[in-house]
Amino acid sequence: MIRGAKVRPPDNRLVASMLAHPETASAIAQILDGPEAASRGFGQLHRHQLPKTLARDLGTAVLLSPADPHMESAAALVWKHRLRGADAVHLATALAVRQDVPSGSAFYFVSSDLALNRAAEAEGLDVIDPAI
Repeated sequence: MIRGAKVRPPDNRLVASMLAHPETASAIAQILDGPEAASRGFGQLHRHQLPKTLARDLGTAVLLSPADPHMESAAALVWKHRLRGADAVHLATALAVRQDVPSGSAFYFVSSDLALNRAAEAEGLDVIDPAI
């Protein structure tokens, strides 16, 4: 997949934003779930192989903004809940922050995105939708 984008000689590196992993996962997940998946050459086996392949291939890349430790979790949330990449980053960050909130303290995930809210609830967050 990304292997085709790698340049030669091998000392050259693929450089991408940290959002590359969850955004690419999101794009691939949408293709796999879409009506054209088979015509693009994707089958059931790809659903299981592509998350690991993407993580492996991006593991050799130089990803900018290494300060955010939540990108790997965000990519996993894309595959699990079929979220858009940036939405998965928001949810992964909220899940990480929730771990640091003292027990008994209120913690809410605020969003007006239905798919994101469903994923947040599935991950055990209390959701407030200001549009409701």
